[in-house]
Amino acid sequence: IGALRKVKVLETLGKSQLQRLADTVSEVAFKEGDVIIRQGDVGDTMFIIKEGQVRVTIDEQFKRRQTQLKRDGLTIADGDMPSFDPATANEVMRVEAGGYFGE
Repeated sequence: IGALRKVKVLETLGKSQLQRLADTVSEVAFKEGDVIIRQGDVGDTMFIIKEGQVRVTIDEQFKRRQTQLKRDGLTIADGDMPSFDPATANEVMRVEAGGYFGE
């Protein structure tokens, strides 16, 4: 519960609410450089940073390729999604311990 108490968006929750939340979440560790979620993926997870930091990046070329496919009226199947290239991605924010991102 201690880590959840440090998350600003959760600070209004009571002890029993935090306990219920703590009972449903799971801890996952990532190494430096790991990709947690890729641009274009469907988001269904909220990530709370317990320690360290996360770089959030956007690949503008990816966005242009994806927009062009939609503009051309093409249906995008999972295997046809333009690929995300970390080399062309721009950092848009950093999430520090106690912060969160995702759905």
